[in-house]
Amino acid sequence: MNIKHMEYVLEVYRCGSINKAAKACYISQSHLSKIVKDVEAELGFELFTRSSNGLELNRNGLFFMDSVEHIVAEFQKIRRIPQMINDNSHMHVVSSPSAVVMQGFLAFRRPEAATDHGASDIYKEAGLNDILQQVISRETPLGIMLIFERMVPKYINITERYGLSLDLVKEKMPVHLLMSLRHPLAKKEKIYVADLERYPFVRDAQIDYDDTLVGRMKLNNSQNSLIVSDRAGRMDAILSGYYICHTTGISSEEQQRLGVCTRPIEDFCEYISVYSLKYANRCYSVRESEFISLLKKQL
Repeated sequence: MNIKHMEYVLEVYRCGSINKAAKACYISQSHLSKIVKDVEAELGFELFTRSSNGLELNRNGLFFMDSVEHIVAEFQKIRRIPQMINDNSHMHVVSSPSAVVMQGFLAFRRPEAATDHGASDIYKEAGLNDILQQVISRETPLGIMLIFERMVPKYINITERYGLSLDLVKEKMPVHLLMSLRHPLAKKEKIYVADLERYPFVRDAQIDYDDTLVGRMKLNNSQNSLIVSDRAGRMDAILSGYYICHTTGISSEEQQRLGVCTRPIEDFCEYISVYSLKYANRCYSVRESEFISLLKKQL
């Protein structure tokens, strides 16, 4: 008995008829009938009760089919391995909310770089704990995490505990303040942590407080923060001219287009590093490796 025979017997069960299953499998009825009998002979018990109405699984057959369905499903996954790792394979990424990472992903998928067959990719944004959960549960194979450097040991411990690999993409990215050109801080030549106490921040609901700039600086105005659901809502709040937030980079052209500006925080010395996250026992696919290589160049 081989995997093909299992697939044939499974189709007989699903169709309830040798004749219908033979047509679905594009083989002769007599050949399929012989395969079923050979499988039963090898097993040492019958799988079906035969009647004028067709075939019905007996009790042995019910247990057998339960196992065969799992075996066939797993073997189909094995067959898809080349598709999973070739250049045109579907890619699924979950990243910390970041304009620069999103821009890198869009550059990676630019039309002129598309292959003949193309690929349907998924790009999501989430907080660090959600990224961990999605990769641990295998819902998403690749995570991109932006982590304040003093929080890195915490996440290394978590990834090691779950058999994950946290690989450095870019270290020591400076943290800047993002604001509208109409914001009062935009007029200051230098900005210090003490200056930020007076102004409300906007931050993402999906990001834990300790992983935000407000949390890292332990500002007293955290109660006055606006919490939004995504990066688009955060930008809308910035453009209102009332809120500020941190950023790891936005091009001067984009700043001019949006009417925003960035400023360093003179006495804040912590950096952000970018990591990729996956299970330690799997290799990056070709496209994942190419995306990460591009990120390293662009960040």
